[in-house]
Amino acid sequence: MSQAAVSQHLRLLRRTGLVEVHADGRHRVYRLRPEGFAGLRDWLAALDRFRTARVAELDAYLEKRRN
Repeated sequence: MSQAAVSQHLRLLRRTGLVEVHADGRHRVYRLRPEGFAGLRDWLAALDRFRTARVAELDAYLEKRRN
């Protein structure tokens, strides 16, 4: 991965609040922000509820077709 690609990814992570950065001399130190992942957790939970409901509907449909 190129330096430019890494910088672009880090910039995106910083902009979305998933990481924070501070300067240490000439270096930049990045740290994950666990609270930044709350939105992702909520989205994944909603996706899991949707998936679970759809699988249950498919199961009910297939059960009806078997009888």
